[in-house]
Amino acid sequence: MTMATAAHAQPKHRTREAEPDADADADTDADTAKAKAKAKAKAKAKARATEQDADADPDADSDTAKARTKAKTKSKSKTRSRDAEAESDDASADAERDHERERERKEKEKEKEKERAKERENDEAKADAETQKAKGKLEETEAAATSGGGGSGGEAYHSGTLGIAIPFTVIGAGTGGAGGTVPTVDIVYFLDDKSALDLLVGLSFHRQSAVPVMGTPASDSNVIGFAAGLGYRMYSVKNNLVSFLEPQAVITLPDISATSKLTVSVGGSFGLERSITPWFAVSAAVGLTLSATNSFKDIQLATAANLAANLYWH
Repeated sequence: MTMATAAHAQPKHRTREAEPDADADADTDADTAKAKAKAKAKAKAKARATEQDADADPDADSDTAKARTKAKTKSKSKTRSRDAEAESDDASADAERDHERERERKEKEKEKEKERAKERENDEAKADAETQKAKGKLEETEAAATSGGGGSGGEAYHSGTLGIAIPFTVIGAGTGGAGGTVPTVDIVYFLDDKSALDLLVGLSFHRQSAVPVMGTPASDSNVIGFAAGLGYRMYSVKNNLVSFLEPQAVITLPDISATSKLTVSVGGSFGLERSITPWFAVSAAVGLTLSATNSFKDIQLATAANLAANLYWH
């Protein structure tokens, strides 16, 4: 029994010996648990602090975010404004360039229109010149056809032409003077192709010897006479002949020493003229002349005829 008791007592003693180890383990576990609890508490405190910070920061973050948003908005607005201004400047520059191009185009169009108008004027002037030239040629052809004669007759019958008619002979009373007459030549000046002035001029010089009466010596004397007159010729062309009518007045003084022989003649004539060359023609005229002489005491009505060579120049 003592052995059994001892046997039973030994385990109990071992249990008591083992208790310190158990207590140590328990203390260790308790410390570990405390450390864990502290860690958890710290973690919870941090979490709460974080939550509080999170609860406290939203306004600040919100303000910051708003400020950043405003800054970004302002920046974007400024950027957009600059972009809009740049676009506006570009648009203005494009519009100005387009306006300048349009102005240049219009100026070029005006220049082209002026050139076209000038070309049209030149063409019209050329056409008019051609028409006038053709008309002139036609008139020359018609004049040549109507005036006839040798060569291109009718060229002399124009304004400014000067001519001289030299009589071949004087038939009857010449220019119609009674008694002695003074031969005349006609100086013709054309006013146009249908009319001309005719200046009649004449001069005579006669050295004469008087027949002496028996018992008296012979005597010699000089007789000087002159004639001047004016006529107006009216021309017409028909059947290749140039015809004219001419009223005229002539003063004749056969002897300047005897004024009683002064003769005043008025009359008219009808003539025909045929061109031999463009500047040479032959004319014939017949007329009627009324003359008064001897201080208008002697009056005579007589016919007159004239044949002359006509020279013209321009």
